Amino acid sequence: MAPERRSGDGRLHGEVIAEDRDKAWGSQNAFTTLTTQQPDGSFVTTPYQPPDRRLQYGLEMGGGVAKGRGKWLVQVDELTRNFPGMAVPSKPQKFFAPLTASQLQTLAGRLGAATAAVSLGQAQTDYTQTMGQLTALLGPVARTERQTIAFPRFDWRLNDRNRISVGYDMVRLDAKNGMRSAPTATWGIGSFGTRTLRLDAISARLNTFVTTDVLNEIEYTHAHDLESEMADSPTPFEEQFARNSFGVPPQVAVASGSGGFKFGTPSTLNRPAYPDELRQAAADTLSWVHGRNQIDVGYALDYVRDHTSGLTYATGAYRYATKEAFVADMISPDHWDASKTGKGSLP
Repeated sequence: MAPERRSGDGRLHGEVIAEDRDKAWGSQNAFTTLTTQQPDGSFVTTPYQPPDRRLQYGLEMGGGVAKGRGKWLVQVDELTRNFPGMAVPSKPQKFFAPLTASQLQTLAGRLGAATAAVSLGQAQTDYTQTMGQLTALLGPVARTERQTIAFPRFDWRLNDRNRISVGYDMVRLDAKNGMRSAPTATWGIGSFGTRTLRLDAISARLNTFVTTDVLNEIEYTHAHDLESEMADSPTPFEEQFARNSFGVPPQVAVASGSGGFKFGTPSTLNRPAYPDELRQAAADTLSWVHGRNQIDVGYALDYVRDHTSGLTYATGAYRYATKEAFVADMISPDHWDASKTGKGSLP
């Protein structure tokens, strides 16, 4: 809810609003589903209605001072939202499907040295262990959003010809893991990203009645808008990939061609200033009312300094077409060359 710009009259007045919006009270979307693996290894797809509750509060108060010479208005709006997300693979049936005999044989060759492959049993053990670690990156993700909007304003009548008005706009937004707002996402639990917004703007206006039908208005605005999108702290599994100058893991796509998901730092992050904008605006308008006609003349100056900081692919990105390719590269990175079979040792 955006505050309404009005000063009210000289009497003390106020208004309070409250809204509770809970998705549990609404209808269910038949196209939102969740596929889970059962203890017997089978997969079941069921309709999924994720929790999503929004609580909104608003307060408006205004009145007059000095026998109506001045008027004040304060508006505050608060919104809190709790909407957990779900990290899922794009096609669970394919992602969690066991390796075929030929896939396991290829994995054993890639895990071994150039002259000897590891046993099929050891390859299966390594695969099962790694898949268990990847599965730990899937599941529910705590996701919240809090937004605060405030708008105080004060009007003062200097004399019969001059009136001044000063207002301040403030917006604060913090969305923990809220960069992705869909109910489900094919990203790991540590890759949803956090979004923030900081907006401060102050404006002043001077109205001068030159004559009964001529009004001059001078206005000045100073505003600063800072928004950011930042990666979350890496999970314990991802920390082993964060041994770089940035201290965060790269983006890793596992089984991108067979229903997998991505984890690590998304390639679009971090964005500490997206944007960082400073705006200063001034205007002077002279209005003349003559009968049924009004003529306005004046000028306006608008200065904007816009700074954006956000390097794409800053920590790199890796893509593995299959699960076994990721397992081989993670457990035995120096035993896989560029040949089709993936066998051999790198120098």
